[in-house]
Amino acid sequence: MRYLFLFSFLFLITTQAMAAKIEYELLADGTMVGYRVNEAGSNQQSPASDKGKVSAAKDREMPVTPAEKVPAALAITPIVNEHADQRPHPDFSDAPEHPVAVNPYSTGATTKWPVPAWVPQDVSERLVYGDQPSMQPRLFEFSIAPETYYYRYKETENGQRLMQNTGTFFGLNSALAWNLMTPVYVPDTFRLEGRLAAGLVKYEGLLADTDTGDIVGTETATNIKDWVGELRALVSKRVPIGDNVQVAPYSGVGYRYLKDAHGSIPPMNSDGMNVLSGYDRESNYFYIPIGADIKLQCKNGWGLGLNLEYDHLIEGKQRSHLEQLKDTNGTTYGFSTVENTQKKGFGVRGSVKISKELANNKLSIYAEPYYRYWSIDQSDLQPTSGTLGGKPKNDSWYEPKNETQEVGLQAGVIF
Repeated sequence: MRYLFLFSFLFLITTQAMAAKIEYELLADGTMVGYRVNEAGSNQQSPASDKGKVSAAKDREMPVTPAEKVPAALAITPIVNEHADQRPHPDFSDAPEHPVAVNPYSTGATTKWPVPAWVPQDVSERLVYGDQPSMQPRLFEFSIAPETYYYRYKETENGQRLMQNTGTFFGLNSALAWNLMTPVYVPDTFRLEGRLAAGLVKYEGLLADTDTGDIVGTETATNIKDWVGELRALVSKRVPIGDNVQVAPYSGVGYRYLKDAHGSIPPMNSDGMNVLSGYDRESNYFYIPIGADIKLQCKNGWGLGLNLEYDHLIEGKQRSHLEQLKDTNGTTYGFSTVENTQKKGFGVRGSVKISKELANNKLSIYAEPYYRYWSIDQSDLQPTSGTLGGKPKNDSWYEPKNETQEVGLQAGVIF
């Protein structure tokens, strides 16, 4: 009897073990889950030794059990794999990737840039990476170009011209650009520009009585030495349009300096009048340039470009060195340097560029006629004090409304 009982107990254990089955599945998020499938409908935990085993089968084969023997659904107990460091990682090689920007200046390295969801795929690839390989600039570009231009500066008050300077300037223009490949919403060109120019100007102005302010005559002087310098820092974004056109809007900051050496004009006697000497003037403009470069790529390396720009004056500072005033006897009058501030003004400029690529696109040459213009309103008033004719002279000094025009040509090379 007891053998029969032992045999029945062993038979029950064996059938329960054969009815149970543990399988494992790799989920899409990389989690390994083990399942115990029990034909008898019991919900038992798998032994700890079974945790972490990986089955090569992808789909579980569920035993077919008559419904009347299992009143409930098959019992399935999830067992999360605790050996996370040993589980295989899912293969996402076929998953879609963000567009990859290949830097043409590198040795094949790639950079992944996120593209906003609202930008269509075909548009984003075009704007971010461009489909104009012939128009891609070099990583670093350095340009140098001599220039010459006609210069005219005039001051007016109530529509009447008070004075003007005219002459021809000669100078040198240079720029350094760093060109990148960036997403559509990030600037891709950083540019530093500078120029120096000098020339001899002719001065034509009205003579005024120092006591009454009445106009009493005119004065002309030649060979006055002037020089100008300008620095600009710009950022821009190249936007391809079609197969051979690029538009690059840009902005930044600029600074322009002009030295007008009127102090070289000596005092003189004219029609019985004692005409005082001239005095040096220094002009400083701080401004924000806003513009666009448009480039058309033609055949055989030829290119045609158009530049349009508006310059918003932040502030102008004018220094008048009145301490240099003296008469024919060499007498000075005790005035000091006056600094006036200009708050309102603007500038515009434009140019047309013709270029030609040479040496397998390693350098290019270009010619560029241009026009520059400034219009600055009257400055504030600053007090002055000195002695004229042996009498104290207290007055206020200001810089009249003025305009500057430059029409010229530059021709250079880009490396």
